[in-house]
Amino acid sequence: MHRLQRNSLSALLAVTCGIGALVSSGCNKSASNRAQPGGAKVGYVLHGLIEFTQIIQQGALDAGKDEAIEVDVVGPAGFVATDAIAMFEGMTARKVGGLVVVPMPGEVCVTPIRQATEAGIPVLTANVNSPGSTATCWCGQDEYQSGVI
Repeated sequence: MHRLQRNSLSALLAVTCGIGALVSSGCNKSASNRAQPGGAKVGYVLHGLIEFTQIIQQGALDAGKDEAIEVDVVGPAGFVATDAIAMFEGMTARKVGGLVVVPMPGEVCVTPIRQATEAGIPVLTANVNSPGSTATCWCGQDEYQSGVI
């Protein structure tokens, strides 16, 4: 399999694992309130929305549909960390049921992640880890190996 295809499949797997992890951590209070007004909602903040990340966006939407959970995927048009953090903080303020974030760079997301988890929102980091944060878990691939040609 071509490396780009394998990395794209890895990204989709990470998204599906992320949605599944949030579901199992309790963001879907009951089967009766899922995918209904006021039901479970997961926010996914990408580090940027470009052609490559559209596959991640679609994977998150598909995983949400499979789990009957509303998924809102956002990200800045450019890879501007402060814009992504503002989107993350907005979802925290709206009290979504769970958050997935690509924290780029990871260290600047420690405080927003802590604020979300203190608000009772489980947070999962995808693709990039955020050492020192209170994120529930990290899903991703070995960045070094994914860059080997």
